[in-house]
Amino acid sequence: MLPYVLALIYLLASLGLAYLGRNTQIGALGTFVLALLFSPLILFMVMMAFTRRPAR
Repeated sequence: MLPYVLALIYLLASLGLAYLGRNTQIGALGTFVLALLFSPLILFMVMMAFTRRPAR
């Protein structure tokens, strides 16, 4: 039972990251695939490092 719960959490984290990456150059699908290949946590840190912040 626990492996299914962990797989569901991993999939939901990947989907959430795909939603955040919908406005990137690779789009939501590319972000989702990369999140599945790599850890969603690693991809989240990379996205936060490379997203542009609005000018103040």
